[in-house]
Amino acid sequence: MNKRLQSIIEWTIAAILLVTAVYPFIYYGSFSALKAYQKSEQSYHYGPSEILEVIDFPKGRIFLGKYDKWFSAHTIKKGLIRWYPGGDPGGYPIKENEQISSTWSGSRISDDYYLYKVYGYVNNSDITTVTLEVEWIKEDKTENKVLEYKLKDHRGFIFYWNENE
Repeated sequence: MNKRLQSIIEWTIAAILLVTAVYPFIYYGSFSALKAYQKSEQSYHYGPSEILEVIDFPKGRIFLGKYDKWFSAHTIKKGLIRWYPGGDPGGYPIKENEQISSTWSGSRISDDYYLYKVYGYVNNSDITTVTLEVEWIKEDKTENKVLEYKLKDHRGFIFYWNENE
């Protein structure tokens, strides 16, 4: 084999390895949070959801959504210049026989940010506010807090916080 052919083969293998390593970052990343959200739902064969609310937090965005008889709160993380899915692309069923359908999740966004979410959908039109009672355990004391979310027309709700704070 001559040197030219050997060089072409080596560069071809290097290019294939590079594309294989970089492809997930190129495919899943987007220049807008909305596009990253839509790609993430498509990859999960879910949606497209009706976006009920968009919540900004220091390291990304949460898309509170509803699709058919499902609700979701999908996290999108902000990278250096692109946005990436952060988990929870699927939804949870709206239990029509219950007044409130809810769930919770937690995910590490970065070394100093662990995002917790409690979210859901309210079926009962008489309910106007959702209340969450939280017991914060700190090193020196325990503190009880009552968080309230005044419902909007879309009937979805979300509470979120950084566990590290």
